[in-house]
Amino acid sequence: MLGLRTNCYILFLLVLISFTKLDAQVNSDSLKQLLNTTKADSSKIKIYGQLFNALRESSPDEAEVFAIKGIKLAEKTKDKKGEARLCHNLGTFYYLKANYPVALNYSLIALGIREEMGDSINLVKSLNNVGLIYYEENNFPEALKYHNKSIALKIKLGDKLGLASSYGNVGNVYFKQANQKNSDSLYNVCAEFHNKARVIQEEFAKKTPDNINNLVGLSATYNNLGNVAFEKSILNPDNELLSQAVDYHYKALEIQLKIGDERGIAHSYINIGGIHERLRKTESAISNYENALVYALKTDDKESLKACYDGLSNTYERAGDYKKGLYYHKLHTRIKDSIWDESKTEQLAEMQTKYEADKKSKEIELLNKNQILHENELERQTLLRNSFIVGSILLVALVLILFNRYRIKSLSSKKLEEQNAIIGEKNKEITDSIKYAKRIQEAILPPQTYIDSLIPENFIYYKPKDIVSGDFYWVDNIGDKIYIAAVDCTGHGVPGAFISIVGFNLLKHAIHEHGKTIPGDILNQVNIDLSESLRQSFTDSTVKDGMDISLCCYDLKNSTLQYAGANNSIYIVSKNEQNEGVLKEIKADKHPIGIFLGEDFKPFTNHTIQLNKGDIIYQFTDGFADQFGGPLGKKFKYRPFEDLLVNISQSPAKEQKNILSESHETWKGLNEQVDDILVLGVRV
Repeated sequence: MLGLRTNCYILFLLVLISFTKLDAQVNSDSLKQLLNTTKADSSKIKIYGQLFNALRESSPDEAEVFAIKGIKLAEKTKDKKGEARLCHNLGTFYYLKANYPVALNYSLIALGIREEMGDSINLVKSLNNVGLIYYEENNFPEALKYHNKSIALKIKLGDKLGLASSYGNVGNVYFKQANQKNSDSLYNVCAEFHNKARVIQEEFAKKTPDNINNLVGLSATYNNLGNVAFEKSILNPDNELLSQAVDYHYKALEIQLKIGDERGIAHSYINIGGIHERLRKTESAISNYENALVYALKTDDKESLKACYDGLSNTYERAGDYKKGLYYHKLHTRIKDSIWDESKTEQLAEMQTKYEADKKSKEIELLNKNQILHENELERQTLLRNSFIVGSILLVALVLILFNRYRIKSLSSKKLEEQNAIIGEKNKEITDSIKYAKRIQEAILPPQTYIDSLIPENFIYYKPKDIVSGDFYWVDNIGDKIYIAAVDCTGHGVPGAFISIVGFNLLKHAIHEHGKTIPGDILNQVNIDLSESLRQSFTDSTVKDGMDISLCCYDLKNSTLQYAGANNSIYIVSKNEQNEGVLKEIKADKHPIGIFLGEDFKPFTNHTIQLNKGDIIYQFTDGFADQFGGPLGKKFKYRPFEDLLVNISQSPAKEQKNILSESHETWKGLNEQVDDILVLGVRV
């Protein structure tokens, strides 16, 4: 049944429309002209926000660039209110694109600023958005935490209509949990919150019957209550519950017909049809599915079309009309495959396009140069042959031939200049695209403020070789446990960056979707998911990439460390009785994550270490030790790297980072940086 997820989405949009719909009407061309003539930074920040809202649907890439420029200018000028507004809108932008890690990053920045400013009205919006993002990631404790904060603040502000929206959001969280656990008690809790929302919304509907926002919310609440009654009837077969579910969906349908909510109408007809199908009311079920089909086709709502075709197929099959059942089954399969293909394609489409553009541009450059050389060679041979044939003809003819040769060379030279100009422009576009990819990659990395809030004494020395990096770090926490990973993906630059984005998401999914909490189990899950994502189980796969990784789990309560590694060891430096630093290496398993072509998966070993106060743990990739330099131009190597870490281990974390940077630059000298560099330090 479609009702619940769709209605949650509608409630979220209501929050957005309340502060973006006026700006979206402004003409983007006039705003760009105004931006060029405006000198005041505060005015420019507002125009950047207006441009983002005006372009976010018609030209999302351009809109994103304006938002980021506005955020940077707001940071520079310390315009906290403008920075929070732009970060909030950009978080919403990424939420709608289902890029939840980046959406969460920007939304938390906006939340922090608004908390610091005491901006209660806008703080409610940020709390709501953060809760919805955690809901999409199935992080139910965090989702409830932020929705409950929103409820407390709305009660304080007297925002009753907003309070109904938050009650609905909390109800949706419990509904999702109840579905996963088949829990009747959780469905009851869910119903309590939706009924709280219903009471408020029905009261508003009596006072202001034409309030569209409230009517949309009320229809959503009726649908949600119908869904709860339906699911409870499955756990506890009861026709009275089914009848109650139908009543709620008809109430939702009545409102949706009144306000012309065509998508909502389709969803309600589908829900009613599903219940009648369960009650074996064949004709009524078919009638409702067919009504839904009219609106689903009209709005091109593929999820609704899929549900209509599936319902009609099942209903006709139960009625014994196998011909129609098969017909709608084929339509259901076709649109389901279409939705899957679209979802699969969109995940890496943007960065894949940029990579292909880089590759094709270089191929075009080589082909163009070869073509020009080939054409010049043909022209030269033709000219020589013609000169030999007519060599004995009049001098006038020879002069004409020489003139023709000069003209051809001039044209070839001009053509070559034009080709070089095109190639130069293409190279600039590719470089700009890669720089844009760098901003995306930096946005995905956990903010330093977030890391400092978990472990105050830390440093991160991160120095990509190229614009984008194949190395990345990842930080997350669950309760008293903090997870930190240092990861080195195969290669560097654009190819390494692709794998890094895949790896970042797989680490998060291993914990929050697969429920893995032990580092060894997490790496085993990432290993499986990466190989499946890159189709590395097939011997003809051309993707032979993977990751080296050290993954640590700090248990703050018990002061213990769990660690698992793929080719990347860790160092722990402790003090001995003489107050000197002593380094201990915890070795990794000697095989990577990924690059399994026909081989069996090898599990990763989990290590548990008891930590002492003052211990410092170092995680790193191989870039620092592999750097060429020094008087003989040799590698830095691991033994000097270990000695350097022991020598700096007693210094403050931020000072250690500066020492590592100075040591690397001094050793490198005039040599080129050979690889991405990442060194992390965490003191217990």
